[in-house]
Amino acid sequence: MKKTPVLGLFIDFQKAFDSLSHVKLWDKLRTLGVSAKFLRIMINFYNEAKIKLDVNGA
Repeated sequence: MKKTPVLGLFIDFQKAFDSLSHVKLWDKLRTLGVSAKFLRIMINFYNEAKIKLDVNGA
C-alpha cells in the first residue's frame, strides 16, 4: 500500500457566517454556477437548522 501524506486544515471564522447577508450569498453562489438543487439544500439547511445537545445521556 502506498503511503500518502494527509494534511488537515480547520479554520474557525467565529460568527463569520452570521455577519454576512445570506440573500447575497445565495445570489453569489447562483451566479457562480452552483446547482439549484444543492443551493436549495444549503438554504433549507440554514433556515431549518436545529441543534440537540445531549450531556451525559440526559
